[in-house]
Amino acid sequence: MKTKHYTLGTILAVTLLVVGVWVQAPPVAHAADNDFSNGITVDSTDDTPDDNIGDNICDDGDGNCTLRAAIEESNATAGTQTINFNITGAADFTNGGQNGYTISPASGLPAFTGTVVINGYSQPGARINTAISPRPLDGLLLIEIDGTNAGSGTRGFDVSSSANDVVIRGLVINSFDATGVCCNSGGARTNLQGNYIGTDPTGLIDRGNNGTAIHLGEDALIGGLDPEDRNIISGNQTGAISPNTGDDNMVVQGNYIGVGADGKTLLPNSQPGGNGALSLDNSTGHVIGGDQEGAGNVISGNSSFAIAPDNTSELSVKGNIIGPDWEGKHIPGSLQAGGIGMTAIVGAISDVLIANNTIAYNNGPGITAVSTTVSGNPYLAISNISILGNSIYDNVAGGAHPLAQTGLGIDLTSVNLNDFVFTSRGPTLNDATDIDNGSNNYINFPVLNSAKQTGTNLALNYDLDAADSPSDEYRVEFFANDTADPSGYGEGQTFLGAVTASNGSGNTATLTLPNGTDLTGKVISATTTAVDNTTDSGFGSTSEFSAVLGAEVVSSQTITSPASSAGSGSLAQTGQNSRVSLLIVVTLVTAATATMTAKRKYVYKARP
Repeated sequence: MKTKHYTLGTILAVTLLVVGVWVQAPPVAHAADNDFSNGITVDSTDDTPDDNIGDNICDDGDGNCTLRAAIEESNATAGTQTINFNITGAADFTNGGQNGYTISPASGLPAFTGTVVINGYSQPGARINTAISPRPLDGLLLIEIDGTNAGSGTRGFDVSSSANDVVIRGLVINSFDATGVCCNSGGARTNLQGNYIGTDPTGLIDRGNNGTAIHLGEDALIGGLDPEDRNIISGNQTGAISPNTGDDNMVVQGNYIGVGADGKTLLPNSQPGGNGALSLDNSTGHVIGGDQEGAGNVISGNSSFAIAPDNTSELSVKGNIIGPDWEGKHIPGSLQAGGIGMTAIVGAISDVLIANNTIAYNNGPGITAVSTTVSGNPYLAISNISILGNSIYDNVAGGAHPLAQTGLGIDLTSVNLNDFVFTSRGPTLNDATDIDNGSNNYINFPVLNSAKQTGTNLALNYDLDAADSPSDEYRVEFFANDTADPSGYGEGQTFLGAVTASNGSGNTATLTLPNGTDLTGKVISATTTAVDNTTDSGFGSTSEFSAVLGAEVVSSQTITSPASSAGSGSLAQTGQNSRVSLLIVVTLVTAATATMTAKRKYVYKARP
């Protein structure tokens, strides 16, 4: 009996062990995907290639559907393909309590050659972002593409010129030796939405790509109006975004560029004195931000200019936060060298609209535009840069970039290509008849004579002597500032309103201010913008800010709310209305159009 009990116990134990092993072992068919009707599903972090490319089965020969094999099968399969993720097993990291997985290519991944959607949001446990820009992101990404071991000069994702309508969503792409995502010139539209490019999966730690994060082709869409489309593009060595030469019509909306997922943590793109975060060169038709809810980007904390176009036309920069964090506050330690720096190197830059942006706390000018001379003679001038309804303030001199030596709100200057010596850097004084060759034709700013507030009315008296409008009509914008620039000339902290006027001495304007506005202790500044119906916006060149004038308050009033930038004057021709942001305490401030110099173009500029 004793022996019998031992034998039965042994049989029972062995049976349970076999059953346990059978239950825990994954089925062999778990990863191989032979039905692409519901997408090609990556279920392995391995980096092995497809065993038989073109057989409509994603299988590396061992029953795994890897990312490399999925791309190979997608390229070999006609029609639009979707690459999804369903990776299980031991996690490589956790994010928000969910298991996350890292794919580490040992060499460059295959370039996309067809139409494909690669969807990291499909990984179980991932969560799309629901926060509207500029609020901090609340999404959860669980698929990381880590290029640490991919080799020298390797890109993350490469979109070939034969590809059409490629969409890359919901992925973390970091640590590649070159560009994070690259489109060869001539490639059709590529959409990058909901990705973290240059950070860890939390979006808070720098794991930048060594080149430019994104180097794209024609009609690229980076971000978008929906919260789930917003990208983080931060921590990348050369810069954040750069189009291919001659590839036009890029749209950049709703993104964090230079900061982490909280909208405050510094994760700079670029290098001190080097490329801008958005280096928009030799191309046309780009849209950065926009009028719509959620369109504005936060472009802050970068190591050079936020936006740096060379030889760029038909550029629209609207509704962005350039310099502050998402709440409009200063980011301690930020070295962003300026807001917008624009340079004409190859040809004239024209038809540029910078409107309703906030540009503040930069270590250089809010907006700078640089024309070029040779041996002191005009060579390439840039004009028709319209700067309207922005909030530009608290920019200071001292960044590493050669254009960052002043802290003016708007600095119109030029550089001699023989020796890279700058002229007119700092305030450019008015001259009689206002006929000049240079940035924005050095159009004269208004001369303020008086500014008197009575209740909600602001009465202004000013002289105007400008010469850059075909119709001799000018938009004169007025701003209130807590303090003046140390030069005695203005920035434009709070937009008060605007009028359309012609040249003359003793011109008058009356603005209606929001209830509760108190200009006690404030200084007033103004700009001139030519009315020009030959441009898309209906406006031409904008001047630097005027010298400031102290506001006179001639009656007391009860303050019931903070001052806003609302006032008389319309941006109807630009498709914009001045407004107070519901998400930041400051008024939406100036979109800074600044120009990178020839020196940056030839000395500092690096390509991916």
